[in-house]
Amino acid sequence: MKLPERIHTRRLVLRPASIADAHKIYEYAADPKISKYMIWKPHKNIESVRVYIKGALARRKAGTEYTYVIEHEVSGELMGSISARISGHKSDIGYVLARKYWGSGYATEATKALIKVLMKNKSLYRIWATCDVANKASARVLQKSGMKLEGTLKRWMIRNVSKKPRDTFCYSKTR
Repeated sequence: MKLPERIHTRRLVLRPASIADAHKIYEYAADPKISKYMIWKPHKNIESVRVYIKGALARRKAGTEYTYVIEHEVSGELMGSISARISGHKSDIGYVLARKYWGSGYATEATKALIKVLMKNKSLYRIWATCDVANKASARVLQKSGMKLEGTLKRWMIRNVSKKPRDTFCYSKTR
């Protein structure tokens, strides 16, 4: 399965990250508030971001994961990233947005666009995402993106907010 190099929305451009983006990604990826509900720790240096980007580009080439940076259409400012990890007939998605862009609808806009592209592929029947039960903003993004709450996965994932597995909402959109 191949996804497009670029996805355009009304206000955004989703495109593959490049090594040149490392400093901008580091600006939000080093923020502990950004990674509070994530499974990855805040990045400690630019080199760790470069390693992440190289890995993302290798997984794109292999067709297993498509990571896009989220850029503002007009200003070109890098705002966050969004990924689709494809496995057989399904794909899970995840996203992160720099704090200064929270509450502006950008995460929902990017998520809707990625879901639309994924649903065009007739071999995908399920698109899903999870979020910590305490992450109300992320749950709202998934709802506004057209995904339905399937349930709560008990003690599903260890996130930075705790050293123990936490309950997780599971959302999906199915064909």
